[in-house]
Amino acid sequence: MSTQVETLKQEISGYYLEDFKKELWWFKSIALLPIESKVKDIIVGKTELPKHFDEAKEFGWWRYIIDFVAPSTAKEIFAFMKAKRIEIEKRNTQEELSRLKAEILWEAPVADGTENIDQNSDPSWTSHSTSHSADQQSWSTSSGAGLEGQTSGSSPESATNTSADPRHNIAYGAWTSLLGVGGIETVDSLIKQAEARNLNNIDAAKMKSGMHNLIENLENQKKALSSRLSKRQIKNIDKTIQKMSSGFESLDDEGLVAFKQWNSLKGQIPDELLTAAGMHPRQFSKLAPYADELIGKTPAEIREIMKLKKVDMELSDDVLKLLGSAKDAQEFQAMSNVLSKGKKLTQWAKSLKAAMMIDGACLGLDVWTYLETMDEAELIAKVNQIRAENKKNQATFQLAVWLSSFAIEAIIICGGIGAVGGAPGAVVWLAVWAVTAAVSIGADALYFDTHDFYLQNREDFLRQSRAELRQAVLQWLHTQKFWNQSWNEKIGAPADDIKSKNLDEALYSLLFIEEMRDSTDEMLHYYIASRKSESDFLKDLSPEQAEAFTTSLKRIKEKIAVRTKYLTEQFKNPNLMNKLKSWAGTSGLIDLVAESAGYLKMFEAKKWDENLDYAKNLAQFKSEFFADFPREKVKKLEDLRKNNRFLFEELISVADFDSLMAEGDSPEYSQNLQLIKKYKEWIGLEQRSEEISHFLPQDTNRNMAMLEKLIENGFDEQKLRFETLNKDELVDIVQFAKERNSDLEYSDDVSQNVKYQLAKRLYGYEGANSAEELMAFFSEDKWGVHGIYYTSEWKINRDRLIDSALSQQLPKELKSADVPGLVDRLISGIRGSNIDTKTEAIDPYLQQEFEKVLREILTEELMVRTLEEQTKVKNQISTFVRNHASNGEYLELPYYLIIEAKRAGLGDLQRKFFTWEGGKMKICSMSSEIGSLDAFTGVEKQYLVSDRTKYSPEQQKCIDRVEMAHKKLEDLRGVDGSFGFEDDLDLPRELELMISQEYKDREQVKANLLVYAPWTAASLTLRQSEEYAQYFENLYKGLLLRASQFKLTNDIDDFGSFQEAVRLGQQNIFDKDGNLSVEKDSPLGQQPIKAYYAKKLESLKLKVNGEEKSLKSLWASDKSEERKLGLRASNLVIEKILEWWMLRNVWTTRMNITKMNLNQWLFAQVDKRIQEQISSLEVVSYIDDTKIPECAYEIKTLSQPEEAVIGGLGDLQYQIENQKDTVVWQGKRWNIEYLPKSSEIKSRGHKVKFEQKADNFILSGLSLELSLHEMLWLANFRNRCVSKYHGQKVEFKTDFTSLEILKLRFQPTLVIDGTTLVKRPDLEAKCAALKDDTMVQKLADWLTKELS
Repeated sequence: MSTQVETLKQEISGYYLEDFKKELWWFKSIALLPIESKVKDIIVGKTELPKHFDEAKEFGWWRYIIDFVAPSTAKEIFAFMKAKRIEIEKRNTQEELSRLKAEILWEAPVADGTENIDQNSDPSWTSHSTSHSADQQSWSTSSGAGLEGQTSGSSPESATNTSADPRHNIAYGAWTSLLGVGGIETVDSLIKQAEARNLNNIDAAKMKSGMHNLIENLENQKKALSSRLSKRQIKNIDKTIQKMSSGFESLDDEGLVAFKQWNSLKGQIPDELLTAAGMHPRQFSKLAPYADELIGKTPAEIREIMKLKKVDMELSDDVLKLLGSAKDAQEFQAMSNVLSKGKKLTQWAKSLKAAMMIDGACLGLDVWTYLETMDEAELIAKVNQIRAENKKNQATFQLAVWLSSFAIEAIIICGGIGAVGGAPGAVVWLAVWAVTAAVSIGADALYFDTHDFYLQNREDFLRQSRAELRQAVLQWLHTQKFWNQSWNEKIGAPADDIKSKNLDEALYSLLFIEEMRDSTDEMLHYYIASRKSESDFLKDLSPEQAEAFTTSLKRIKEKIAVRTKYLTEQFKNPNLMNKLKSWAGTSGLIDLVAESAGYLKMFEAKKWDENLDYAKNLAQFKSEFFADFPREKVKKLEDLRKNNRFLFEELISVADFDSLMAEGDSPEYSQNLQLIKKYKEWIGLEQRSEEISHFLPQDTNRNMAMLEKLIENGFDEQKLRFETLNKDELVDIVQFAKERNSDLEYSDDVSQNVKYQLAKRLYGYEGANSAEELMAFFSEDKWGVHGIYYTSEWKINRDRLIDSALSQQLPKELKSADVPGLVDRLISGIRGSNIDTKTEAIDPYLQQEFEKVLREILTEELMVRTLEEQTKVKNQISTFVRNHASNGEYLELPYYLIIEAKRAGLGDLQRKFFTWEGGKMKICSMSSEIGSLDAFTGVEKQYLVSDRTKYSPEQQKCIDRVEMAHKKLEDLRGVDGSFGFEDDLDLPRELELMISQEYKDREQVKANLLVYAPWTAASLTLRQSEEYAQYFENLYKGLLLRASQFKLTNDIDDFGSFQEAVRLGQQNIFDKDGNLSVEKDSPLGQQPIKAYYAKKLESLKLKVNGEEKSLKSLWASDKSEERKLGLRASNLVIEKILEWWMLRNVWTTRMNITKMNLNQWLFAQVDKRIQEQISSLEVVSYIDDTKIPECAYEIKTLSQPEEAVIGGLGDLQYQIENQKDTVVWQGKRWNIEYLPKSSEIKSRGHKVKFEQKADNFILSGLSLELSLHEMLWLANFRNRCVSKYHGQKVEFKTDFTSLEILKLRFQPTLVIDGTTLVKRPDLEAKCAALKDDTMVQKLADWLTKELS
């Protein structure tokens, strides 16, 4: 092969790689760093293309790490290598390769810095570095770690870094090794300074200063988490701090020069050479004059030249070979200098890598030991193992967790695979009332449904949910034993041999999905999702993929065969059918399927005795399983499981975290720790999936110190001692944002908990207790399977009748004596034919089981919410605090009490601190959450405040963007409907509540930014403002786009329409050059819109640092901030088009949703609005924490009058939220809050100050003495007016446009521009003093002033 051909191949592979890294975006592209040169070798054909990614021996141990940590990235890399190798292999001549190179450069130039704007970047880096081989372990530490998990926190507005970004160089490849969100922000604060955007601009002092800041941050994290950390975690953190501190002490400017030179050499110097060279700089300087003569020579030739030049020194062949490979004298000098400082450089590099592993260090992992032993793969595995424990908590209804077993269910249920579609309730309603359609219904139900059911094959069943498969198995077993019982079966059932095969296929599919529960085999998941038969699926696979799929399928089939054998024997026993007829058929089948899994494990371990039943086999196996542990110790652990389930679950969760627990403290401790690990295995053997808790605390939320003590004392809950906190330690937790905030398995909404438990226990649901996920699970197309479903509201299926709304109204307070009657009423409200299977043979039994299980769940969930149970839990908390906290010391409650409190309806106590002082309990919270403790009446409440009152200018810009985005969304949601009330979009109530909750959460975050330490506040402001702004902006855009698709209505009144609005809002509508690029049927695809946008792309100008630039040039910029600004500007153009197209009277009090014509007048209005707003468009990519002042903290006590204010606000909000069933007030009015720091009432984003005067209250500026409830109502009324009618005049007059005139009511009241703000009788009822016209006029004048 000619040199030219080889060179062209190398160049092309380099271009391919650079483009591929852009596609991956920078964080994923780090996975390529340690294997980049080897990937190029495979692409150009130097080495063989492996069958699978993890078989690429050239990648070394990295092939296993990347495949484990980031399997989808590994798959992308493998597909890329294969595709590009084929492209190059097609070209054999220099001419063909030159043409390919030209095509690549023409289609995707790599030198202009243009990137996909949708992907992640850091805006502030530029560098000389381009591509490199980062195979050296000393720099490429775990570059692939956490790649899959990090995408959730990225900004869709960001863009990929170019190859000129130092984040793609060797150093940063190591730096980003194990970062979580906190770690990334820590590193960014170190390296993203304006004067340090290039490694060459950093001097030794700055480098050391940055490292010291990083170490200080780790110290602060340790302080904040000291009460939660185990002894070993603290020891490991101290070790990391000490090693990092000493590692950089010797760094000077001369050493930093070598450091930079090492970086520029792109990994050419192997680790072992760096540490072994050990020569003094003066020795290498002797070679410098002869560099040109030595370059390109072999070691033997270099020795001859050295001898000739009388350079007397001993250098190894490896060193000489390296020096001879230098491309010029400058690189020769750099290599010499680096080798002369080899040992120090490796020490500095190790300190640098430890800094980048700050997230692992904060978890208490022994980062330094891993670095010293080079066992970095194990470190990555440990960190990701811990993070993997939280993956279910991070699942969303968009089904982000692909590999969990819930994802299989989600593919089937939510993804539309096999979905029936339509609204069965509505169709049946029409049919019932249409006599002429009765015959059609009979034919469908009696024959076709039944016949189709029995003719389903394996491929049909594999795409069904667990609930459907369980029902299918039960139906077949019933007809097998009792023959055709229903009319459906008598008319439509096929021959027995067909039905027998049907059972085999249904059972196979059920076991297949059960085996897939913990499977990480993506190929099997793709097979399920494909809806193809095995043979058809194989046709589309490469030989390598087919082999992998066949092997995996064979393995799973072998397991299914063993489990089927057990179940087939059990089905011969009449027990299951007896259970079915006694309303426990599904539960009985769940038990048998779980037993078959246990049977499989015992069978594989050769521990199954055919002469014993399952229970006896299990008992015997258990005895052997725990043979290495004292029986009394096992019993003690099981007693804990029985008596304190939540504490037991948290304890068992540390089974995988033994690296964070004490080591070698005592043989007793070690044995106890091993028992926990062993018992976790046992749970997997014996426990039904329906019984497994999904609660897993976040990494640093977990109280490892408590769990360590529990292990030390042999699982004796009574001997537990808890670390307490003084005021300074409490402040540390808060100011560094280490308050606990894990997802708990219970919701504040009882009805949601009921649906969650029903889904888990009866239908095989494995998702989170999330409103969105439950809506997706109980989808409309599964109405007959689940009995209830969600569309525009929660509904009950009523077979061939009108489906009715599911009652979710529960009393505010509940006594235990009231529960049985309430449960009876709720059950009677749903009783009927809710479960509707195809054959209908077992429907009555399934219906009775549905009602029975639902009754049990309702009773359980309501009983724990009774006043008696709440008192019991409060007493448990009080006793716990009294026993463990004293003398003003605080503590955080253990999670088992937090969960009990949450379940009892006492709120989320994770972020609360408890103390016992003066013979009573006190509770301290963040000032932003002071209103969440109303359940604890009679308990002294405290709150933590800081003296910081303002945000920095950069923070305020981020906050303003969120406020603006939210206001637009709220105004759109607030458009009046046909009958004069808000909610013209008719969004379903539950979805309205979810949107409102998002803003409530954001308001809390915003308030807490004034409490957090400067660095913490800066990083959280940047990240969370971006997340919330995008949520509101995308949803606003999506709702307008969805409304534009309708012809006769603008209602987005069901879950499917809302999901489509979310999808439309989130999708990328621009290509990399900023051109509009939308789906074929997108509303934005209309020619007038496309033409107008194309014009604005060319003509719209924005000022950037005083220079005017076109929108198109911003998209083409090599600066990330400019590309982000381009994206924001393009979105602004689209937003204005949508507003003027879809809204009439835009942003006035008379705004309504009406589609307008896309004509010249409309686009002229769009032009005006764009010009008004484009100048204020700005991208904040960095917040300088030095401009955020430090603050002092104080713990204050809430006074009794303040408690009365908070209680009154709760009552007021409850009244508002329940005044109309047809309009969702919850959250749309936002929370009405009391701000104790400033004595203000806040609602609708506005605040008004008040003061107390004796028993009365006065609002600022209004000299009118009011009662508490009058003041609260009027304060909220004032905020409503300011929010909606800013800048307008309030008049006191009769509104002759009001409907009140028709009722002959002529009383003057408060009016704005012909709109009555409140009827006079209502005004007088709310505030007695306003019966006097003089007082009402006074109020009108005050409101006008407040609105100005």
